[in-house]
Amino acid sequence: MALRGADGRPYRMAGSLIDISERKQSEILLQQSNRAKDEFLATLAHELRNPLAPLRTGLQILKKPGAPPQTLVRTLDTMDRQLTHMVRLIDDLLDISRINSGKIRLELGRTSLRAALQTALELSRPALDAAGHALHVELPDGEIELHGDGTRLAQPSATC
Repeated sequence: MALRGADGRPYRMAGSLIDISERKQSEILLQQSNRAKDEFLATLAHELRNPLAPLRTGLQILKKPGAPPQTLVRTLDTMDRQLTHMVRLIDDLLDISRINSGKIRLELGRTSLRAALQTALELSRPALDAAGHALHVELPDGEIELHGDGTRLAQPSATC
């Protein structure tokens, strides 16, 4: 508010200030939390979609009459692994506390490089086939054991 003289020019000013620093900081934290939640959900949606392609392919194989028994066994094993993978991802989704922190729990343990690669190839096969790519993987004869999270090691990157 300004008091003005006879000439119309202000000669005295009065006003008040309110410090909104705390409010602005809270808004920034809320925006960051919301962004972390959105990134988490986008990543999880991508991860949930990956196992669906091998499951769909497996169903198509099972529907074909006259498939060799070894193909049926391999297909059912693949479908079982992918379903287990999806259940684990859905369990991740149910843990709401990780949405705010943007963290996904790692379940470390002994796992096989061959098994992780096999699962990763199953997840990636539909995209590789759709793009017309060929992939050849050679592994040593002996088993290689890893200490890690087998599910996470097998997951394709969200940028693939």
